[in-house]
Amino acid sequence: MAVDAWSVIRNVHKLGSPMSGVVEFMDEVDATYAIPGGYIHLRTESEYPALLPYYSLSDDPAEFDRLGLPTVGDRLNTVVANFVGGKLFLTAQPSELTDIRIEQWQRYYEYIDTITVGDAVPGVVTCAQPFGLIVDIGSEFTGLIDIGHSRVVSTPHLPFDHTRWPPVGSRIQCRIEYLRLRDQQIGLGWLPETSVALS
Repeated sequence: MAVDAWSVIRNVHKLGSPMSGVVEFMDEVDATYAIPGGYIHLRTESEYPALLPYYSLSDDPAEFDRLGLPTVGDRLNTVVANFVGGKLFLTAQPSELTDIRIEQWQRYYEYIDTITVGDAVPGVVTCAQPFGLIVDIGSEFTGLIDIGHSRVVSTPHLPFDHTRWPPVGSRIQCRIEYLRLRDQQIGLGWLPETSVALS
């Protein structure tokens, strides 16, 4: 039976959640490119295989140092970065292991537990970019109307002509369409018939 990756990172192994593991074995480092390839295979309490990419041992993969690699049997502190193909992908980047970052992930998950896909929400356009509109929906987490996700929204798409988009500062009505877990964002659709410009 196929594993529902969305359910895993939404409910079981939430992104940014701490996970400790013991090094079982390590791939040969692939130094073909500037970013080192290969994985450290960890034994964790999860039922899923856990992989720690070599490039995620440092905030700057260019600083990768083979001499700094762990050894089999070492215990490593990591956080969940993704779940793909039935495998947990972890990171040990120092910036992702800070209490501040972990608490931010916890707040994101707490926030998305209070909203529902399909809800209408008011917002204010704070920025227009070629890829869409960034919208303040009254949360510390960004709302985004992304033209690249037009297939997954039920609301009218942003017009092709960017001059017909709501200007920065406009109050608009949006619908929550999907959750952008990896970016800690809320995917929105625009409800143009209910939006008005600020006076």
